[in-house]
Order: sequence, then C-alpha cells, then structure tokens
Amino acid sequence: MKANKFKNQYIISNKKIICKMKELNLNGLNLYIQDINQIAIMEKNNKAIIILGTFFDPINCVYNDKKIVQRLYENTETITDFINQLSYISGRYIAILKKFDEIFVISDPLGLKNIFYYYDEEDNFYITSNPKIFEEYGILQINVKDDIKKIISNWKFQRKEMDWKSNKWYDTRIRQLIANHFLEIKKKREQHIQYYLLKEYQQLNKEELIKKIVEILENSIDYLTTKYKCRMGITGGYDSRVLLACSKKYKSRIEFYTYRFKNVNAADYKIAHKLCKKIGTKYTINKTKRLSKVFMEKYKSINKFPRILPKTENIQWAYYNLKSNKYININGNAFNVSYSQPSWNIDFVDKIMEENKYYKQTYKTLKPEIIEFEKESKIPFGSISIWEIRGLWVSQYPLEQDIAVEEITPFDNRVFIYLCNLLDQKIPGNDYKKLNVELIKYMAPELLEIEFNRNSLQERVTKKIKSIIKKVIKY
Repeated sequence: MKANKFKNQYIISNKKIICKMKELNLNGLNLYIQDINQIAIMEKNNKAIIILGTFFDPINCVYNDKKIVQRLYENTETITDFINQLSYISGRYIAILKKFDEIFVISDPLGLKNIFYYYDEEDNFYITSNPKIFEEYGILQINVKDDIKKIISNWKFQRKEMDWKSNKWYDTRIRQLIANHFLEIKKKREQHIQYYLLKEYQQLNKEELIKKIVEILENSIDYLTTKYKCRMGITGGYDSRVLLACSKKYKSRIEFYTYRFKNVNAADYKIAHKLCKKIGTKYTINKTKRLSKVFMEKYKSINKFPRILPKTENIQWAYYNLKSNKYININGNAFNVSYSQPSWNIDFVDKIMEENKYYKQTYKTLKPEIIEFEKESKIPFGSISIWEIRGLWVSQYPLEQDIAVEEITPFDNRVFIYLCNLLDQKIPGNDYKKLNVELIKYMAPELLEIEFNRNSLQERVTKKIKSIIKKVIKY
C-alpha cells in the first residue's frame, strides 16, 4: 500500500478503495481524506449532511463546524433548501446531501475545491479533487485523445496557462463540475443552481450594502486570523488592495508579502511596500529560486499534467518555508465575478468558446443557463461567464498549491458575491474597478493615495513582443 502523498485531497465512492487516506463509511458512501478534522457530518433519519474542507459562516458569525452542519441539517429537506443554506458559507469545500439513496454534491461558490467525477462500466461512481488519484489508486488509467493532446501541446494554450474551459477533462471519461452547478449522482446529472437572496438583502440601499459587504469581509479575516497562521500576498492591483483594506484591523495577525519571481512586475512589490507602510504593518519580499529537481519530482508525482509556470516557483517557496500545517494563504482570487465585465460580452464569450469542439459542447448547455441566471440575478452575462467558464481555469492554481499550503479567499461566499453585484449596479459611472475603489474608500481610504499598477504602455508592448518571440520559437 502506497503512502498518501495527496495532501489536502479527497476521494469519494460507493466502492471501497485501498489507499492511505483516513476512511469514513456512511451507509455505503465511502469517504477518504487526509485530515479527519477537515470533515463534518450529521446523519440521522436516513438523511446526512457532509462538508469536507475549510468552511465557516461569516454572515451569521457561526464558526463551529458541527454547529454549521447541524443548522444545515435542520433547515434542509430538498436540494434547493441545501443550496440556499450553503449560500451563507465561505471557504474551500465540497458539500454533500444524502437522503435515502439520493446523493447530491456541490462545491464552494467559486468551485475552488475541485470536483472531478467518473462512472465505471458497472456504474460505480468516483469523485475526487485531483484526477491523478484515479490513476494512482488503480481506478482508471488516464487516456487522452489525440485531438486533446494536440490542444494541450499547442503554444497558445500553454501561453494562456492551460486555460481549459470544458467540463470534459483531458480524459473525456472524467468530468469536472462547473461552479454554480450540483451533481445528482444517481441520475448522473449536473444541474444549474437557482438564484437565491433574501428580500431583506435585495432591498438594501447603497450605504447599507457597503456596510454589509465590509462586515462579511472583516468577519472572515477575523475568523481566519484567529484559527490559522495567515499570509496575504499584496500586489499593485485592485483586488489585493480590497483584502489589505479589510485586514487593517487584524494586521498584527497576518504576514504580508509579495513573491519576487521571474517575469513578476517590479511595480507590484514596490507598490505593495508603500501600501503596507501606509497602514503601518510589516511586509516582506519572498525571493523565489529556480525549480529544483527534487521539488519537481514531488510536484509532478501529484499532478497528471503539471503546469510549469513562473508562479510555480511560489509554490516551491511555500513548500520549503511553510513547515506548519496551520498556515492559510489568504488570496483575492475571482473577485472579478463580483462586478460587471463589459469586455466579456456574449459575442466575446461566443468567440472564445468556438476554439474547439469540447468548448462548444460545454457552451451549448451553459449559454442558456447563463442567460437564465442573468435574468434571475441581474448579474451581467460576462461576470457569470467568468464565474463558471473562466472558473474552470481559476481552480487549477489552488489545487497545485495544495502540496505546500491551503489557500482561501474571503470572496468565496455566494451572498457576498450577490451583494457585490447589487452594489456595483448602484455605483454611478463606468470607471475601471469602481466597486473595489468604493469598498477601499469605506474601509481604508488612505490606501487610495497609493497608485495602482495597471500595466504601462511600455510593459504591454514588451509583453506583446515576448509573445511574438515565443510564437516563432514554438514555445
């Protein structure tokens, strides 16, 4: 039996699996996870609620895992009830509702805790956060079709950090659950969630929305920095500045840093230093090193198709320098689902989803769902597209980092995302990142005195030249 090397991963099946992870059996449902403390269960009367991962409720200030699961159990009779109750939960997790022989699975709102699933020829199901596990434990030998091999070896695809936008994985027998969807295991069916937000929230005015959004953010930072050793990466951009602003009260509990690696924009760590100085907190630059042979062997052993990017050096730094399992990296991933995305209009999304037949197949189902969700929620088509389609790419980096550190974003909360979209529509004008600026203005206006890093013309030209060179040399 091989030792478990899949830190922070899980696998679930109706069949027994021989592996080194901790095992839990729930009336025929077998769950395997490395850290038994990362799972909470309530089961009785033929109904079970399971949450696996890191999770908390910053809206109702409920942080005890058992209390959260108990409340979910008491307020859930249907899958719709379950999803609506999960709207208040932040973190990086998957949630399961088991009622008699029906099983429903859903991820955190942004889908950052991956759900890959596979049915074998006997209709046994397997669900995991990492497809490499299927191969490692003899469940499925990965087989990639020639046309997909051609796609993933193309320099354009690699240049875009392998931004796969299909819910069919590289081995098309494996599917990836898209954010805003849940899986009904018995019927082998994915369904889009319905929009849900209490009327009392929908009726908030601009000032009330800002106050509620900031409350959610600050409660999240308070909880995370109380329970974990927290690090927060600061750049010259807009999203990390929102995080810095809401962390101002808790700055003594956080290690603020910027990675300095190949191709990083120098303005990022220069601006980050000014920002941290502005609120009076320590700040460090973590200088990365060239990827070592030893690290690469470990990294490749847990990733079937490992991306080797400049930021992979960041993962190596964390792997060797963050020795405690109590570390959490607080990140601003995917905040751009919280405001309008005019560049991601229907025509643009139509175009990028015509790149290959796998994207087309995904989009054929997804487009009408996005249009319907837009009508229900008033969230722009572009924001939902980034949330669901682009999100398939966003979830790759947290998975790659799991070898070294868990990463959580306080933006990964459905109510928070809905409220931000409501607020964005109440802020006049079309200024770039107007939502970010409005929130920073409320929490730490002094941070707006420092310039933002928005790629100068010279930097954009240099990037374009490098892109052309890579095209010529077939990178």
